[in-house]
Amino acid sequence: MAHVLIFIGLAACSFLWGGIPTGYIVVKLLKGTDIRTLGSGNIGATNVRRVLGTAWFLGVLALDAAKGALPVVLWLMFSSNGFERVLIAALTIGGNLFSPWLGFKGGKGIGTGLGALLILAPLPMAACLIVFVIVLLTLNYVSVASVIAAFVFPIAIFAAESVRRVRHDTILLVFAVILALALAVMHRANLARLAGGTEHKFFTRD
Repeated sequence: MAHVLIFIGLAACSFLWGGIPTGYIVVKLLKGTDIRTLGSGNIGATNVRRVLGTAWFLGVLALDAAKGALPVVLWLMFSSNGFERVLIAALTIGGNLFSPWLGFKGGKGIGTGLGALLILAPLPMAACLIVFVIVLLTLNYVSVASVIAAFVFPIAIFAAESVRRVRHDTILLVFAVILALALAVMHRANLARLAGGTEHKFFTRD
């Protein structure tokens, strides 16, 4: 019973914690402005870069990643149950996507997901990071690199488990597929702008 109560408590805290809008807070403190009225209107690190520059992009990304990692690390210290650790990660990322602090509207889950998934599946996530960087450097669109890397994640998990010849973690694989689809949906506006030729490039001469 105690285990269940602790899990429920951490699960609720994970959603609230994941929902802390790092980019929104940073821009509000430094410029006194709502980042949702600037650039793309998103609260994530990429839009922070447009508003505050590359240094703050890296800072917000690191903070979001740490935010995503912490609840998963805490729960793994308490339990190794596969379903529970995946659910904690999902709720943390979900909090970022639907921030309870901003009327259940949030970011796109990339930074927070990065931290949570590096704890859940470090090697597959490292492979996704490599793919992300290659696609970003090649095509110069964060949105495209993020979506492609997200779909590489379940493939990388399956491949890593196959190489190690261990039993496939069905719960983690299903979560990875659902997360990839969710992130693609969250980036639908970006993909629409890409199709229309108006999507923001990451590296510019400005």
